[in-house]
Amino acid sequence: MKFRLQEKESIGENGFDNVEFMISTNPGESVKPLVKVASGGELSRIMLAIKSILATEDDIDTLIFDEIDTGISGQTAMKVAEKMAKISRNHQVICISHLSARLLQWRIVII
Repeated sequence: MKFRLQEKESIGENGFDNVEFMISTNPGESVKPLVKVASGGELSRIMLAIKSILATEDDIDTLIFDEIDTGISGQTAMKVAEKMAKISRNHQVICISHLSARLLQWRIVII
């Protein structure tokens, strides 16, 4: 992941800088703007990766992940579940998922 930073001419209601996240979603591909290449599930997994790193440093009480398991299964799905379980030690985690929630301490199933 890379960042593209562009300063504005003057400060506005959204600050002084424009920041664009750049990412390569597959090995060997060049980086492209995140907003153009990432699906909803990929955006959730990217946020999960960032929150995994910052889990003990931020003040956010509740994290919501929607469709974080879209397009994944098997070992990748287990890694996502492990990351969410780790984050849930310090945060309330709400996750809309189609996969099993075996690693979670509490879960609500809506049918």
